[in-house]
This record gives sequence, C-alpha cells and structure tokens, in this order.
Amino acid sequence: MAFVLGGGGILGASEVGMLAALFDAGILPDLVVGTSVGAINGAAVAAEPAPATIDRLTDLWSQLGISDVFAGGPARRLATVVQHGHLHSNAPLRALLRTHLPAEPIEDLPVRFQCVAASIERAAAHWFDRGPLVEAVLASCAVPALLPPVRIGEEHFIDGGIVDSNPVGRAVELGAHTVFVLHVGRIERPLRPPRWPWEAGL
Repeated sequence: MAFVLGGGGILGASEVGMLAALFDAGILPDLVVGTSVGAINGAAVAAEPAPATIDRLTDLWSQLGISDVFAGGPARRLATVVQHGHLHSNAPLRALLRTHLPAEPIEDLPVRFQCVAASIERAAAHWFDRGPLVEAVLASCAVPALLPPVRIGEEHFIDGGIVDSNPVGRAVELGAHTVFVLHVGRIERPLRPPRWPWEAGL
C-alpha cells in the first residue's frame, strides 16, 4: 500500500486534507514516496502514520504562511538574486523542517520513505532512501530561482518535480500493489514557460 505525494508548490497544503481523509478511512501506507512539496508531507507521514500527523502538518503549513521562509521585500529579494542567483535563503525552511520532522535518518523511519531530487552534476533523478531526512526533503523542495540548490556529499540537488512530478512509477518499482496518488499540481493545463520564479515548481 503506497501513498504517492506529488509536487505543486503552495497547493501542497491540499495534500493534508487528502491525508486526513485516508486516515479517517483507516487507510495507512506501507510505503510513501514524494517529490517537491509532497516530500514534506510524505516525510511527516512516514515518520508517524497517524491522525496526529495531520495536526502537525496543519501547524507546519500555517507557519509557512506567517514565517519568514519566503519573507523579504523587493529590494532584499533583488539583492539576493544578484548575489546568489535565487530569491530566498533556504535557512528558514530548513529550520522549520527540523522543527516538524524527526532527526533520525530516512532508513530508520517507521514507514519506508523515498523522495526525489534532481542532481545538477548528473542531470538525473536521485532517489533518497537513506541519510539525513531534512536535507533530502529540502533538496526535493529546492525550486530553481526560488531556493538555492542543496549540497549533499559532492552533489548539488534541486526540486524533484523537474524530473518526476508525480512518482507513481517509483511506487510500483518498489513493489506497491495499491497506490493512492495525492495529486495537486498541473494536470489538465498545458505546460508553458513560467513567468514568475514561484511558477517553476507548479
């Protein structure tokens, strides 16, 4: 039984409602795979597949709305872009994830979990199935132009939605027979070049 949590930027908040409905129906996963914002929600579920996680995720998404994760006026953002090539630092998001996700490595989570990011050096998808949870999730969420790449080992990683925005195939590869897909991103609209940095993750 797998939960597949896709990308979708701020629409990822809707996945929390979907998870609540699954828990209410008594449906719990044996496997969770996520990409981009789905990696955040998926990691929380894999850490504790229980209704209490819904409260934690609701709190996390509420804090995303009022925290300084994406704070800063136009002048500050322009300075960050000129100096670093992206709109925001990932330090506030890393701190928020550390507050809401466990410090244990991925391989020690109660439910098997994987999330995907794009390796810049290899120009390929990389699935995190072990190692520090927060850094893997942060890498999967690193939307180009919005947040900086995340260095893990000798590689730099960016948003997993670039290489696999809805990783149903990965769940099947890992042996899932029943798959619940929590999809919130683009599905019916044709792809088009983004006009704004935050659209890169949708």
